[in-house]
Amino acid sequence: MPPEFDAVIESDRRFFARRRDRSYRVRHAAPVELQVSREAGQTFAPLVAGARWFTAVRQVARGYRVRAFYQSFDDAEVNLSEAVSRRLYAEACGSEGHQLAEAMERAIYEKRGA
Repeated sequence: MPPEFDAVIESDRRFFARRRDRSYRVRHAAPVELQVSREAGQTFAPLVAGARWFTAVRQVARGYRVRAFYQSFDDAEVNLSEAVSRRLYAEACGSEGHQLAEAMERAIYEKRGA
């Protein structure tokens, strides 16, 4: 992974560490995370004029996060509530993304014996 990607991961870690009551976050997508996702085989629709990429993050368990990308107006707000962030994550990741996050959550808790 490019070193810049570590800063993105650390930003999410700090967000959830400060807000222990949160499991969802929306933020501007970092160019490096889009690059890493493309290199991993993810495809993106062309960016609509006047839009930018956003990342909806779900913390499945402490230290385990899943991301989904979506585009919205360039000036769309990112300081959103838990409920709005959850809804945007659900819309961005679709049913496959939800299934992946749920499977990850089950695996984490089974491993921990919780």
